[in-house]
Amino acid sequence: MTTENPFSNYLTKKQFCKAIPGGPISERTADRWHVLRIGPPRVKCGRTVLDEVGCVKRWLEERTQEPLREVHR
Repeated sequence: MTTENPFSNYLTKKQFCKAIPGGPISERTADRWHVLRIGPPRVKCGRTVLDEVGCVKRWLEERTQEPLREVHR
């Protein structure tokens, strides 16, 4: 019988900050994003803050931007 780690799909705040594209960002920035509700949803277990990998991926996809106009050369 194998037991899967229930936290294998989660990142700690430190892992999230290092993994963010254009990062790393500071943990303070991640906390500010959370307060301003511009960061991905979080899970809090006691003092430990976790980011679910699927939520982080969706959050990044929601921020995909198309060019405003075509560039002609």
